Amino acid sequence: MENRTNLKDLQKPVVLCGMMAAGKTTVGRNLAAVTGLDFVDLDKEIERREDKSVPEIFTEYGEEEFRRLERQVLAGLWQEPKIIALGGGALQTPEFAEKIKQHSLMIYLNVSVSILVNRLSGKKNRPKLRNADGSWKTGQQLQEYIRNLLSERQPLYQKAHIIVDIDKELSPRKITEHLLQKIQCYAEQT
Repeated sequence: MENRTNLKDLQKPVVLCGMMAAGKTTVGRNLAAVTGLDFVDLDKEIERREDKSVPEIFTEYGEEEFRRLERQVLAGLWQEPKIIALGGGALQTPEFAEKIKQHSLMIYLNVSVSILVNRLSGKKNRPKLRNADGSWKTGQQLQEYIRNLLSERQPLYQKAHIIVDIDKELSPRKITEHLLQKIQCYAEQT
């Protein structure tokens, strides 16, 4: 992959948003490798700072506290160009989505429900995939949950500067190449 766009010239970070399992971390790492920018996975950064896993934070403090930590940590990251992968639920309010858009080049990795379900089936490290009784969502239950969650979050994801539709299982390399082309077009228009 050749870097045709110097993302440092954008003078702000590139923030990847989208559903859990959309590929934000994988694509973010690839983008960072190609551009030479630092990569930060917001969930991993929170885990590092809190010395707890995301599931532990959810269990001990609840989702509201985790979302507060996301906003706090992210606000300290958008001071310089880098690649940042948000957690799937980081865009909780229109105000926060607008703030991210204002301080970054926001890119939405739009992945179909069927691909998300395929990627999430059998995963036991996502707190949002647990039922109230502690069991894990599977099959139709998982598909319905993802469809509803995507429907709820999509309006905020759609605020992104760039939307990349991933409607089939492309390799992370192909997705990164496609994304670099979209960034190039965006940079030429601004």
